[in-house]
Amino acid sequence: MRKKTLMKKKKTSTAPYIPEEPVYKPPTIPRDVLENLVGYVENLYKIDCKWVFPDGEGERYRVNVYTETYVDGSLYPRIRMGQSFSVYYDGETIIDKTEKPKLK
Repeated sequence: MRKKTLMKKKKTSTAPYIPEEPVYKPPTIPRDVLENLVGYVENLYKIDCKWVFPDGEGERYRVNVYTETYVDGSLYPRIRMGQSFSVYYDGETIIDKTEKPKLK
């Protein structure tokens, strides 16, 4: 004959419920606007856009353009960053804020 077991009570927390805050999702630049900024790039692999910080009335972004090339004797393509831009986007237009190197 089996023994009867007592039902265990569920333990409940007495801590107050604190709702989680929503995760902040930084703004993005539309794909077609980015492609117009970069223009035609031979052997384009991807265009990467990262939000950096808010700037007054708009947002600052870092845009990196990656290309791929195949080298003789290699099984995989070589992927490198070909161009990089620092841009300002106000929701409608992109302004290129990339600093040009000073010539001596």
